[in-house]
Amino acid sequence: MSGQWEVVGKNKQKQSGQTLKRLSKSERKKFVENAPKVEDILPLAEVKTLYTTLDNDKENHKPSGKETNLRENEAKKAQKKQPVKKKEVKEKPPTPKSLEMAVRLIDVDELANELEIGQARFQDAPLMWLKGLAEYLNVKLEHSNPVLNPKAIDYPLCVLSGEIRDVLRRAFKDAGEAAVQHFFHICLTAMADDMIRGSSLIYGYKIMLQLLAYQNPSITVSNIQKVTALRNSYQNRQPIGLAILWALGQGGTKDIQIGLKVWLDVMVPVMDMRNYTSFVVNYLKDILTHSPQGRPVNHEQFFAVLDVIHSPTSNLPNDIRQKLLSLIPSLRVYPEKRLRNFFEPLLLRLEPSASGTLKEELLMCLVMCLNSDQHCYSTWRQLYTKHLPQSAILLAHIDSHWGAIKEHVVKMLSETLSTFQVTNEELRKDKHKDEQHLTLCQHSCGELLKKMTVSRTFPWKLGSFLLLLAIAGLLSYDIRKHGSFHSSSSGRFLNDIGALQYGEHAWAKTKFYSDKSFRWAEANIPLYCKIAGDHARPYLELAWDVCLVVGHQLHTMYENVHAYVEEKTPAVIKFINHYAPGLLDKVKVHSIEAWELAKQSALILRQFFLRYSYIGLEWFKTNVFVGNLSPENLQKYSMEALNTTQVYAVWTYDWVCQKVQTLSKVQ
Repeated sequence: MSGQWEVVGKNKQKQSGQTLKRLSKSERKKFVENAPKVEDILPLAEVKTLYTTLDNDKENHKPSGKETNLRENEAKKAQKKQPVKKKEVKEKPPTPKSLEMAVRLIDVDELANELEIGQARFQDAPLMWLKGLAEYLNVKLEHSNPVLNPKAIDYPLCVLSGEIRDVLRRAFKDAGEAAVQHFFHICLTAMADDMIRGSSLIYGYKIMLQLLAYQNPSITVSNIQKVTALRNSYQNRQPIGLAILWALGQGGTKDIQIGLKVWLDVMVPVMDMRNYTSFVVNYLKDILTHSPQGRPVNHEQFFAVLDVIHSPTSNLPNDIRQKLLSLIPSLRVYPEKRLRNFFEPLLLRLEPSASGTLKEELLMCLVMCLNSDQHCYSTWRQLYTKHLPQSAILLAHIDSHWGAIKEHVVKMLSETLSTFQVTNEELRKDKHKDEQHLTLCQHSCGELLKKMTVSRTFPWKLGSFLLLLAIAGLLSYDIRKHGSFHSSSSGRFLNDIGALQYGEHAWAKTKFYSDKSFRWAEANIPLYCKIAGDHARPYLELAWDVCLVVGHQLHTMYENVHAYVEEKTPAVIKFINHYAPGLLDKVKVHSIEAWELAKQSALILRQFFLRYSYIGLEWFKTNVFVGNLSPENLQKYSMEALNTTQVYAVWTYDWVCQKVQTLSKVQ
């Protein structure tokens, strides 16, 4: 050994005679590009597994905090040294301003391709590709100016083209009924969740929900408990609650029974809430107006809606209550053809204590049932004795509105009234407890039977006019045929009986005095009119001016009072509603009830008056009008007086004729 230090590494390199050569950056890049790739060697499934393993290894072998900080510092220094390059940002296409514009941008082929890709990936999971379609439509239908209150009832579905609807219908058909039903509730929940997060991309859900409800309206009521729980969860958030009610109500525009079920079970519980009142009332109006009339309303739903509208415990404003009452005629169109099923429940609800509006509606429905279904008369006869107060009200209504009802009355009414009369006599003998209503029934039945049996009177006015017209026509024809009145048959007949000369004499006298009166009037009336005008003109002008001034003052006072009342009425109503809520409604209800009570009391008094008047007449017949004052003797005296008057009238006529003949001979 030399006793000197030696470098082991360098000696080895020198001994081997080899040197290490580093690759440049361009060479390394070229090597990587030319090197074989894993995707070219291994199958696709193994490549995915390899990448998944690498991702997991990266997550498991994360560098420590210090190493991370050192690397971040080195990267920041390198970025400072390198010149900053501007990033190329892709411009996002502008958002459509309306839903119509967004729909025009949808490619039908792209939508169909999206459906096919989803079906290929998730063949056994139709909910996955249905969700994919909904998300696709959510993104594609984004727009900047959403319509808050659409005029069309089928908005936004009406905006879609027929080709897009066909693609969606094909998707629903391929998914199956069970999956579609589950998808409806998924869309409903997803729409509510997205609205909570503030997202406006919900029109895909809306279109899906609307199209599903139109295809199968019963899907909206397939799980009432679930949708009711969803409504309760979001009812304090008005936009979300209204969106849920809107989606559930879409089936009602195609099926009136489904619409009324949704309205009664889901919407009516929130109708008293101010945020939902208008929507609930407008929805009932929409389904009654736009629903097809092919499927009638059953009597359970009809009476349920009627009870809601006439509920005395509701706290709805007057305008909303009036709007609900105006919808009842539309509801009356839909009942089923067998109205006998409606008659008994209608009659049972016709209580004397019911409100005036409810009574009026029930009476109109009962009359409609009687006019349309004759079996209702047999039902009424069976219920008559058990429901005497209701029958009394119905009979009184028919009696008071006989002029409008008699055109539709059938023979069954007369037979029914006769049966009621016999039943009334039996109840009177048995001393029925409800004597008041029994009396009303007896009177109404008697009056109606009289109106149905009384024959029509002869139209004397029309007959007299036609008779005079016929006489004038015959007379003119006779005169025209013979050339003059004297040569006509009528003139010769009057001449033969001696009446023509008296007629000519009377005509000559009448003509003489009329000509004399005309000449006097022609000479004197203008003078007298001028004198009267000169004296009365100042007073008439003064009276006219006074009338104008008084009229102007009255008009001004009326305008002031009217303006004051219009200005103060809302404040007074608001004050009363604030310090005494519901007082005005109660006053109105009690006023109507008082009026109904007054009418019933007046009718009862009229019945008692007629009854005791009849008793009084019978007493007078048996105690006063007897002997010389009996009806037979009074009739005899009347006939004798009439004959005597007739004799004296003939004598007077003969005396006048003699005097006229004497005067004519003297002249």
